[in-house]
Amino acid sequence: MKKIISILLLIIVFVSCKQEEYMPEPFGEKVAFKETTKMSLDEFLTSSQCTFFKKALDRGTVYTILNSEWKRSPHTFLIPSDAAFVEAGFTQNKLENMNPADLDSIVLYHTLSEKIDTANVKSIHGNIRVNTRLESANIGFENSYTFQKYIYVHYLGIVHKKVLINGKTVGDYKISQTKEGDAIILDHFLKKPEKTLWQAMKADPRLSMFIELIEANDKLYNKIFYFNEAPWVVYAMQSGVIGKNLDLSKDPNNSKNLYINRHTSIFAPTNEAFIKAGYSTVEELLKLNDPYSKLRGRYL
Repeated sequence: MKKIISILLLIIVFVSCKQEEYMPEPFGEKVAFKETTKMSLDEFLTSSQCTFFKKALDRGTVYTILNSEWKRSPHTFLIPSDAAFVEAGFTQNKLENMNPADLDSIVLYHTLSEKIDTANVKSIHGNIRVNTRLESANIGFENSYTFQKYIYVHYLGIVHKKVLINGKTVGDYKISQTKEGDAIILDHFLKKPEKTLWQAMKADPRLSMFIELIEANDKLYNKIFYFNEAPWVVYAMQSGVIGKNLDLSKDPNNSKNLYINRHTSIFAPTNEAFIKAGYSTVEELLKLNDPYSKLRGRYL
């Protein structure tokens, strides 16, 4: 009996090994695939009548800089319209007389080093930070070992089919694909920031109390911990100083270079906000720390 069962099992295994998988007959018509031919960036600029951006691109060296990257690296070009250039104070003659480095700065500040993920941006309540292709020649991020060049960034959002750059509506969210990357035409020119957070805050008279408060706080760190503590503690306490984190400092390894600690944001209360909260002078705010000075030191 056992021999009969063994023989039957062998037959089943043999048959199952020989059985071919059933595939249904194909039906319907074959759809021919036709690859969409993309325009070059130059052709797109010409057809869109973006003559100012085209001139800046043609007279600069960006094509040379990015020539080896077009196919392997994604890019998004934020292209100001001609009206946007005029609004920012440019003329064709002015562009003709600018040096290539300045023209490159304009183009690279309007070029993102990535493609925009529409679904990702729309799902975020606020902005995403995106890197431009513009780097600073002599400003870097603080690093004890290497000098990492500072990269200019934009804060980008999409709301109701509008593009927001750095909190301002700059045009319709309409992406056109070119061979060199995606392109979005803007109604406004994007101006590169020239001031640090600290410089911008100090230039605003509405923030004088906040500036004075930060400076008083930083002075207490320097005064108390520089003289009374061991050097390593002094170094640790310096990380609490706010002013230097909002401004540029000299690179300790190369005095020709400047560095900034990081990209950051700050919520700066105005003088009016302090007064509404019941504090008419900075001295009144500094006194808030007195009851706690024995517990955690005199710093705020």
